[in-house]
Amino acid sequence: MKSSGDRGAQAAPGPKLISPPANARSNFLKKPVPASPATKSIRVVPFESLKSAVRTPTHTARDAFTRWSDYYRTHKDSPRMLLETLSDWRRAIGEAKKNGEKKPTTEYAEIEGIIKAYLTFHGKFAEPWMYEQLAVAIEFNQGPRSEVKESLDWAAELSQRRDDPNAMLSVVDLLMLRNYGEVAGPPGREVAISDMIKKVAEKVPHRGEPLLMGIELAKRRRDADFMAWNVDRLLSLGWMGIDDDVRKRASASVEELAENLKLQHDEKEAKILLDRLKESLIRDLVVRLTWKGYADLDLLIDEPLGATACYMTPRTVFGGAMIKNGYGKHPDELYVCPRGFDGVYTIRIDVVVNDLKKNPASDVKLETILHEGGANEVRKIYSIDPRNLKPIEVTLTGGRRKTAMPFIAPANFEEMTNKGIIKRKPAEPKKPNPPNSPLENPRSK
Repeated sequence: MKSSGDRGAQAAPGPKLISPPANARSNFLKKPVPASPATKSIRVVPFESLKSAVRTPTHTARDAFTRWSDYYRTHKDSPRMLLETLSDWRRAIGEAKKNGEKKPTTEYAEIEGIIKAYLTFHGKFAEPWMYEQLAVAIEFNQGPRSEVKESLDWAAELSQRRDDPNAMLSVVDLLMLRNYGEVAGPPGREVAISDMIKKVAEKVPHRGEPLLMGIELAKRRRDADFMAWNVDRLLSLGWMGIDDDVRKRASASVEELAENLKLQHDEKEAKILLDRLKESLIRDLVVRLTWKGYADLDLLIDEPLGATACYMTPRTVFGGAMIKNGYGKHPDELYVCPRGFDGVYTIRIDVVVNDLKKNPASDVKLETILHEGGANEVRKIYSIDPRNLKPIEVTLTGGRRKTAMPFIAPANFEEMTNKGIIKRKPAEPKKPNPPNSPLENPRSK
């Protein structure tokens, strides 16, 4: 492994990670146009210069750091420009490999040098992703493990300053993959990784990644309470296309931890954990539509507070989700609301396709289940005539949802608007320009 002396300057406290080295000139870059961090489209580092730099000997990150320090000492590139430079550098490396050129430079040594030089002179523009990429580059360059951890600590610090759930989630992922303990952050500002996971899960409750990470962390820590917290939140929603697998894996994780607790003679904690799993597996409302024949029948569930779960909007802010779309040879449509609000749920059926000549829909059954898996479970089955469809109402009492989730616009929002499923708010009439306004056309007078 290379020593830190072969790699470059030592880390300094704060987002300005690396102390500036002695001045060293290099001609590997063409003279670029100075730019401010607000510049959006000016190419500061010419791509041809990067292609030339691929053939410049770079045996250590110190070589790259020295050259790029000379550049960043006089150029205020924005974070976006840094990202473009890194992307173009990788592209230049790729072209060199494709053309069969010998490249004495080391790809990740150059990346490490670029980022360290940028952070040295423009630390006030530091963003979490910079420290994440720096950590990966140091690792590829066989740098000290402590320096990799320090970079990720600063990534964690910046992600929390920005209150950015995506950045926090990315940092937690990198830390857990490397098994870097249970805390992150610079000295004096450490935060528990479990607290970061909880914060992300609360900000973006519709995402499963933080909860799955939390389950893995709970298994490592043998933390029954943290395991139950993550599993309960995970099972409080339906997961389109993967719901059965999610429920099986969550249950298996709980059972595995319970067995480990029993081996440690903690029978009481194991029993509490398993009891909490049973409660989490209960679903407030389940609606299943099945049929025989070649058809496509769609469920539309009007929830009591106004949202509608359907094929176009498979998840609502009130906890309902279409987790299975039935059609053709897969005659099974499934809606679940594991944690729902009390009230009347109106179930409608829409016939999208029905092969009346060869194989029409028949034996259409609608099953509703209240409090599935609980002591007060109620099941009903309705026979449906596809030629005479009528809404069916189900009343939920004892629903366990307390708060609505944040609204996330569906990817097909524009399509739904064009079809009239979502009403577009009419534009307000434009106000006339005031007299003598610079927007007024003088020729119109």
